[in-house]
Amino acid sequence: MKYKGLTLMVLMALFFAPRVFSQEFTAGVKGGVNFFQTLNFSDTGTLPDADVGFHGGVFGQYNFSPVFFVRPEIEYSNITLHYELRRLDTSYKLDKISGAALFGAEIFNNFSIFAGPVYQHFLNKEYSAQVREPEIIINSWAVQFGAKYDITDWIGLSVKYDYTADSNKRQILSLRAENGNVYNYSSDDGRVNQIFCSVYFTIFNSSNKKTKRARSSGRGCYF
Repeated sequence: MKYKGLTLMVLMALFFAPRVFSQEFTAGVKGGVNFFQTLNFSDTGTLPDADVGFHGGVFGQYNFSPVFFVRPEIEYSNITLHYELRRLDTSYKLDKISGAALFGAEIFNNFSIFAGPVYQHFLNKEYSAQVREPEIIINSWAVQFGAKYDITDWIGLSVKYDYTADSNKRQILSLRAENGNVYNYSSDDGRVNQIFCSVYFTIFNSSNKKTKRARSSGRGCYF
């Protein structure tokens, strides 16, 4: 619990205290699609199919220099996996809110790479055929790494890989088939690692604000 509070305080500080970190701060919104990376939930050896998931959120970016930056992000994401298990079919839905602190560097003109820790809060993680609410154990900590490209000052593209740490805890899932029978399946890994493809839009830029103030001051000298 104490780590949740610490993570929240760090993210709040990154978003609302830009002057502490840098003279240049940008903020905006982002959204796009996400795809799950092949992962076997069950000891049946059956790999799931997946719908395309969606995500959306907000970001900030503090530029410490022309090269290095820190980029806090908060986003909601969802994805649904479909399983054809022995004796029944089911789907697994995962919804979560993630808070990330990403550290990056611009390696050439407008193209940057980044990586950093992520805290995940799960809103929903359930099977459509479950008999009772299973305790699907997923580690709350993850790491993200990827790249972004600023097309203009206000729009860009990014791709990142979301890797969740293994919980290493085994569990039994009780699922009900269409004929009413209940079957148990063993699962030792509840992770859903994903690839996120996003479009982001900058809605605030402190450098533009400063430029406008400078121009306003300049005009004042003529009147």
